[in-house]
Amino acid sequence: VVELEERHGYGFALRHALLHCINTPYVCVIQHDRTFMRPAPVAEVVDAMRNDPTEKIKYVGMSMKSNLMYYDIFGGKYGKKAIDELRSMILRPESLCIG
Repeated sequence: VVELEERHGYGFALRHALLHCINTPYVCVIQHDRTFMRPAPVAEVVDAMRNDPTEKIKYVGMSMKSNLMYYDIFGGKYGKKAIDELRSMILRPESLCIG
């Protein structure tokens, strides 16, 4: 645990930890108020990242019920062009396509 001298907020505190306190190839960040109701495919995520020849996978997010409508909200705010760009950035390795 690192105690910063002043309040930085979650994002900047996490950034500090990633830049100054981590020396492993992978990091699993789970927010304190996040509840997993089913087993999470952590081993599959690490395998997909480890076996990615393009090294494009930098972040893996676990979907929540509250963000199932994200495309609709994002598209309504920013339009179709932004949705198309967002979709082009999403990678779905076969090993992570479960259910």
